[in-house]
Amino acid sequence: MRLAWCRSIATRLSDRLDDSAALIAELRSDHDITGFDRASMHDLVRLDFRQPFDLHVFELADDDDSEVLWPYVLHYPGIVRLRSASLHHSRAASLTRQRRGGDRRAELTFGRGDLTAAPIVASRLVVVHDEYQAASLQRDYPHARIRVAPVGSDPGDDSTQPLESPHHRGLTPVVPSTHFGGRCAGRAVPE
Repeated sequence: MRLAWCRSIATRLSDRLDDSAALIAELRSDHDITGFDRASMHDLVRLDFRQPFDLHVFELADDDDSEVLWPYVLHYPGIVRLRSASLHHSRAASLTRQRRGGDRRAELTFGRGDLTAAPIVASRLVVVHDEYQAASLQRDYPHARIRVAPVGSDPGDDSTQPLESPHHRGLTPVVPSTHFGGRCAGRAVPE
């Protein structure tokens, strides 16, 4: 399966604190993954047009850097990995900075005061880090598919491969320091 992995920062497999690097390394054994970050997001449209990705994965956090991901999250439904319990502050700041007050009001109305609603509703699956957040989101969005991928401790495999990216080739493989509780996110991909 071809996956487009989109996040605001570049994936460095040498960063032992980056749990996504460990997850990507594990998934690469079965999937072709192309990484996109803030600098390369514009390449997603062109590459997806030439050869569509089977699945898009978006990592969203409540920070200014995630601002670049929002248009793609809403146009390419896939998996949204929520890195924060809420996206309210960063999304509100982004819309205010862009002088898009009408869009901010529309999103607040759509989400009944919550700016996290649009990516949850637009996605095929939402992944969070803990059961409490999953249960809370499931209550608020009963038709959404919410899953938990807890951060674990040990990798299941010593070998990793560098993430293929238009702007991040030649990374040195390392042993990741995190594992997702024995769960492979590939199993949670909607069929």
